[in-house]
Amino acid sequence: MKIKTILVLSIYLLINAAIYSQSTAVEFFNDGLQQAVKGEFEKAKEEFNKALKIDSMYSQAELGLKTIKDVFKKKIMRETGIHIFKGVYYDEQGKFEQAISEYVKAIEVNPNYEVAYNNRGMSYYNQGEYERAISDYTKAIGLNPKYADAYNNRGIVYYEQGQNNQAISDYTLAIELNASYAKAYHNRGLLYIVVLKDNEKGCADWQRACELGECYNYNIAKEKGFCP
Repeated sequence: MKIKTILVLSIYLLINAAIYSQSTAVEFFNDGLQQAVKGEFEKAKEEFNKALKIDSMYSQAELGLKTIKDVFKKKIMRETGIHIFKGVYYDEQGKFEQAISEYVKAIEVNPNYEVAYNNRGMSYYNQGEYERAISDYTKAIGLNPKYADAYNNRGIVYYEQGQNNQAISDYTLAIELNASYAKAYHNRGLLYIVVLKDNEKGCADWQRACELGECYNYNIAKEKGFCP
């Protein structure tokens, strides 16, 4: 009885530790975002790094660091970076029109900055404006053919539109550009399993995604008997 009690308590503590860690990572990211919209990029960088130490898969923190790096390297103007982070801030709040407005301002200052088009594409996607999203992702890819995130994001839109071959192609290109891209493996696996009913390929993709840290759907699929 005592062993069972200790085991239950240990599981409880592990679950709560995971929840606490995730919430703390979000708090660090939000603190960094607050600094970034004010142009305090050094302080924002510190907070984003804190978030990634807790959750190494926190993609928004990674993207934030990339934008800050681009400012420091003078690839983009400081003003562009501020508009990008304001757009992210509005996206986080579900205020997509305001986000789009900020990305437009970023593009006006730096018209060849692929991140602005990619982010605006995500805002359009969240509003259900799929053709505009595809146009922005394609523009981002044209500016940076090695932009794995843009391929993955365009693949998501194609998936939503039922254009399965195009979606698989974009997910595959994202993986070829970034062999550790867990979300691209996950998304391609989702299409294989849910739409094409190809569990073998889908489970292989989800297993790889899990090896890279994204396990939720793979674990459920194993429990349900869809994946070995």
